[in-house]
Amino acid sequence: MKIAPGTVAAIAMEIMGKSADGTEKLFQKRDEQKPFYFLFGQVDMIPLLEDALLGLSATDAFDVDVAMEQAYGPHRAEQLSDLPIDIFRMPDGSFDSAHVAPGKWLNLEDEQGHSHRARVVSVGEATVRMDFNHPLAGYDLRCSGVVVNVRTATPDERAHGHVHGPGGHHRLRRVDRHGHAGLGREPAHDLADPPPLLLRRDRRGEGPRA
Repeated sequence: MKIAPGTVAAIAMEIMGKSADGTEKLFQKRDEQKPFYFLFGQVDMIPLLEDALLGLSATDAFDVDVAMEQAYGPHRAEQLSDLPIDIFRMPDGSFDSAHVAPGKWLNLEDEQGHSHRARVVSVGEATVRMDFNHPLAGYDLRCSGVVVNVRTATPDERAHGHVHGPGGHHRLRRVDRHGHAGLGREPAHDLADPPPLLLRRDRRGEGPRA
């Protein structure tokens, strides 16, 4: 079976990034034992990568170079924000230092209920600096790997727009855990790892969608 709209694909993939100064960094690696599962056509994937995967079958390899402008764009200073430290306090008034620390990923909700993933840059006396840029902003990418499996999506998967079962929707979303703070009094949760890196930057420049 070939990857096409209406199929569920599992891929083992390595994502390498190269910054403007030539520095290379491995951002993500999924092997064949723990592949990335997705419902093709329902994930807002980088177009060049989506084009490369279309029509591939199990055991087929892929290797795609994606320029920064066609991926997540440059790292934007306006996506840095200093938020009041009180947002990150626990119900007893103490600061949630276990989960709000430099390098940690948080899931914040604004007053309209929109979810935003961001990385803690620094913690000051009165504010916490957050970076809402996508983790791969500012990098040219190389995505390489192999297709592990392809199957037909179930009716429920097509209706819901995501994969069910092992490797499905809830695993990919990195189910929120811990955390007691919030933006606009909504919860903020620590994420064990950065969000899945296949998703394309929101066209509005708000970083990865939750």
